[in-house]
Amino acid sequence: MSIRDEDLYSMLDIQIDKTEPIIIASFLLPYTVERNKKTAELDIQKCFHNPTMLHGALDNMFQKKQFNFYWIGLLTTLEDVSDQEKEHLTIEFRKRNSFPIFMTAEEINPYLLFYENILRPLFHNFKDLYDLRNEYIPYWKDYLALN
Repeated sequence: MSIRDEDLYSMLDIQIDKTEPIIIASFLLPYTVERNKKTAELDIQKCFHNPTMLHGALDNMFQKKQFNFYWIGLLTTLEDVSDQEKEHLTIEFRKRNSFPIFMTAEEINPYLLFYENILRPLFHNFKDLYDLRNEYIPYWKDYLALN
């Protein structure tokens, strides 16, 4: 026996407004950008392994107008992207209810240090807060400065 989402929500007495935006902030957008070799323009492609395996299910719910999702995350590309191309990509991503964050490797490095040493172990391995060492404090300050 399967339970439909609507039945589950009514059993739990949860009221969900399907027009209310649901913001999904993830490390990476579920898209990649590659330069088309023929036209030299940047093409946006779905990337189902980023950021989560749930993207297919979430995209399906969005396409059926069940929920109003907005994705926010880093854009993955190996291409050099000009300011004009960033503006064009931002407009194209808004059509997909997505908001790309453009960062260089230099800009993201302090974030990655903090993420890899603090956030990921904390939320994925349930690292004890008392385990955090003072040596990571500079990473926290860099992380705050970036955000």
